[in-house]
Amino acid sequence: MSTRALRGFTLVELLIVLTTGALVMLVLFASLRTLARATEATEAVGARAEDIRLVSQFLQNAFAGAVQQGSAEEENPQDSGQPAPVRAFFQANERALRFASVLRTRHGLTGAHYLELAVRQPEPDVPAQLVLYAQPWQPRFTGWGKGAAQVLVEHLEHLEFAYQGANPAGTWHTQWPPAQEDASARATPPLPARVRIRMKADGRVWPELIYALSAL
Repeated sequence: MSTRALRGFTLVELLIVLTTGALVMLVLFASLRTLARATEATEAVGARAEDIRLVSQFLQNAFAGAVQQGSAEEENPQDSGQPAPVRAFFQANERALRFASVLRTRHGLTGAHYLELAVRQPEPDVPAQLVLYAQPWQPRFTGWGKGAAQVLVEHLEHLEFAYQGANPAGTWHTQWPPAQEDASARATPPLPARVRIRMKADGRVWPELIYALSAL
């Protein structure tokens, strides 16, 4: 047996082995860290896509069930005990809209409801939210009860509603009924044919959402 074989590794050789091992561990750690970040990003994109899908499905259900009739006015003071004619419960502008809808059995709400989509900002320094208010239908709307609000979209940065009549090539209006339409000429103005929603939340622009109303 040679003398070199008996004396083992030198200090330089040990340092080379340790340095090589450290570099391998460093590369491995960086790869795992990159993989973890990519996984988190993929999960975030998936969660955002799922949020968009759920909100879009609920809104499609709500608008598809929109009804022409709405809430009765307060009792006629000139004829005590006789309710005034029913008015259409569709009041809308570019930041909020109210309407009556018959919801199918899904998303936790079923049957006829008054609905309102609106922007809510709980505190000045808290991000805004897109909130749904829901109240079971009754002949006269009496207001939103406690606990009726449900947050649909968090960290809302931009929201724009628009409304279009029966003509698919017609103008999109920022309120409904349109300003030029004489509301007094109709006891119950027609519902819009389509509602468009544009949103930006949490730094990302949502796909443009357009829903057709069936006017049951």
